[in-house]
Order: sequence, then structure tokens, then C-alpha cells
Amino acid sequence: MADKVPTEAFVVRTLYSRYCFGEADKNGARTVSRDNNPLEFTRCTLERIAVVGRGLTLNCHDGPYPHWYTSTIVAIDPVH
Repeated sequence: MADKVPTEAFVVRTLYSRYCFGEADKNGARTVSRDNNPLEFTRCTLERIAVVGRGLTLNCHDGPYPHWYTSTIVAIDPVH
């Protein structure tokens, strides 16, 4: 992936979970789910680009926590 956070939908596989990110809106907000289940929030923005070997920080828009942190990313896949 490039330096810029992509606007299209993609999947991030971590050591323990699989996160599905929807297409970003004009403000960069997108839907998110983990292991095909809802989280405690449904909309987020990515703090930075997803990089294999690092964790990912999500800025939560509609949940009880301001941020969500993932375990180490093992793969980033496009949605077909």
C-alpha cells in the first residue's frame, strides 16, 4: 500500500483477528468489523497507513473509547 491511507475497502489480518474496513467517506471515516462481528463502535478513521509488522490505531467515532489498537498486522488484502 502507498503512504496515503487508501479510500477503497480493504481487509487487515492481524495475529488474532481479521478486520474488514469499508470504503472511506469524504472525511476518511469508514465502517469496520472484526471477525465478521461488530465491535463496540462501527465507524472509525485510521490514524496511519496499515503496515505489515506493526499494529494499527483506529480513531473511533461512535463508541465508548477514543482509540482501538490492533495486534501486529500479518497481511493487508483488497476487497474483491
